Amino acid sequence: MANFASKSLFGGAISVDLPPNFIDVSEVRQVPDNQEAYLDPDGFTSIVVEILERVESEGGDDEAAFREHFKELTDESEDAKILPGSIRRVDISEVKLPADVAIYTLDGSAPPGRNERDRQAAAIPSGGASESDLPGTATVTVLVALLRLKAQDTDILISVNVPEHDKANLLEAAKQLRSRMVSTFEIKDWGLFVQE
Repeated sequence: MANFASKSLFGGAISVDLPPNFIDVSEVRQVPDNQEAYLDPDGFTSIVVEILERVESEGGDDEAAFREHFKELTDESEDAKILPGSIRRVDISEVKLPADVAIYTLDGSAPPGRNERDRQAAAIPSGGASESDLPGTATVTVLVALLRLKAQDTDILISVNVPEHDKANLLEAAKQLRSRMVSTFEIKDWGLFVQE
């Protein structure tokens, strides 16, 4: 997954580097308006970028807000876990966003959510994985980045999902992918976040 190309998201309002071979899930099935979803051709690694209403926690704790987003992302599964010590704040000098944007990453795991198998299955017609290759009850490693846009009352969640049945081959590439997405994430049109 060493090759990347700039990709326009949300009608060109956002740009980010993605692997050029990843499939836009919206070409195969409907994706909610607040999401962009991509899938590798083999049907295993998926990427979702979501624009969400900003979560406020008691005391304005960003890590608590991140935990709340993770809980929702993993369908509130009791089996979902954030790896201890994995919540980290990203140095803003390493990204293309204003200094008032707080960025965090975390590594977690969860059973496949209601959308994970759909995202994986979306790639089957492309000649990649067969349905029997898709993980059933395998745990999914969830690598997440949270971008907190306080002035826009918005949180952006980037999740890279990798089924653990093939973890050895995919996890390092997925970590590089998340890192590249965070470092190249650029908002071209701030009007995307105008409150109605």
